[in-house]
Amino acid sequence: MGKKFFMLAFMLATALISTTAFAYSIAHPQDGIYSIQPKCAPGKELSVQNHDRNWGANVIIDNINSGWQKWKIQRIAGTDFYSIIAVHSGLAVDVANASAQNGINIATWPYLGGSQNQFRIWDAGNNYFVIQGNLVSNNSFVLDVVNAENRAGANVWSYGFNGSDAQLWRLEMTQSLPAFQPYNKTASRKVTAYVMPDLQATAGNEYVSAGDNVTVLREEGNAIFVRYPIRNGTKERWVNKNEIFGGSSESWQSSVNAKVNLNVPVLKQNNPAWSGEKINTDTIGNIGCTVTSLAMKYNYHNNANITPADVVKKLKSNKGFLGNNVIYGVVEKTFGYKYHIVDNKPSLNNTWMKEIYEQLKTGKPVIIGAYRTSKWQHWVIVKGYSGNSTTNFRAVDFQINDPQNNFTNLQEFISKYYLGLRGIIY
Repeated sequence: MGKKFFMLAFMLATALISTTAFAYSIAHPQDGIYSIQPKCAPGKELSVQNHDRNWGANVIIDNINSGWQKWKIQRIAGTDFYSIIAVHSGLAVDVANASAQNGINIATWPYLGGSQNQFRIWDAGNNYFVIQGNLVSNNSFVLDVVNAENRAGANVWSYGFNGSDAQLWRLEMTQSLPAFQPYNKTASRKVTAYVMPDLQATAGNEYVSAGDNVTVLREEGNAIFVRYPIRNGTKERWVNKNEIFGGSSESWQSSVNAKVNLNVPVLKQNNPAWSGEKINTDTIGNIGCTVTSLAMKYNYHNNANITPADVVKKLKSNKGFLGNNVIYGVVEKTFGYKYHIVDNKPSLNNTWMKEIYEQLKTGKPVIIGAYRTSKWQHWVIVKGYSGNSTTNFRAVDFQINDPQNNFTNLQEFISKYYLGLRGIIY
């Protein structure tokens, strides 16, 4: 009798695991950069052990860090599934061997469109979500903090759904991303296929052939993720956009050589971790665009994780503020960044853009300021150039990180701050 009762209890528990998750509604969060925070461990977030950028890096939880422990969550076109990709490495959250078993480790691996790095997100209420792997049909294996530990360094694995706090995650967006609309296009030339958007590691001897009809699923600067035909079906890999859809070899090479893409980390001045910190009489959240841009530039050059509050502290130690205003000479003394400040509010003309471009080509992101009123100014950081010309520039071809708004290029920025430039810091 006891054995039968045990078997019945086991069957009921199994039914609960396999169906309870589906009692929730499917969530469709906006594409964006997120901090993914476990309910079982307040003050912690999904992270990569030791900031590792290598394939197979272990996924853990760690103390919330405003700088680097963030994830790009993007919907996979035509599905309810999402990829979850580490911003610092470009590698995706991955269930080892796509195994639908309890206790399978979670690591980071190149995103290649496989089920092992696709996840459905369920709304569990109260701003918490269950993150379910796309492992086998109707499974309910989800991201889980091992033993619900509340400590930095606790491991994360895939485990059958049980509704515990170890399997509930809060998604805190730090930056929104525009939804990408897939499109079809014919490859104009044979090109090499890669496993990462940095277009470095090749996928064996794989390539896309000239004349192939490809579906473009994602874009990352010059890299595009395409679905292309192979003998027995299709495959998804990264290719160089300018190469696969380019014209002559000469014009393509010229276009590629003109482009710059510096991987400057994104920080926002209104992040609650530092937005309330005072510069003098006002806060970083209200007027801290310059110090936030300086933090982004410093982190890029030094592979560091300082915050805008750290920048304020460094500048204050050198008497770097006049009231709430940054003293640019002290910026150079403290960080070594040169500057070109003007008072006559010039327009953003080709001469200015050429100067910005020349700095980008040497690996220096450029902080640029402009006025919206006679006194109100704003600063952003220029991180890339996607144009083809190295002599005639367009503002729309310069990519930026905006510490306050969601502007993505200089044209958007200068359209709002149109009264003239304040200067640049490089």
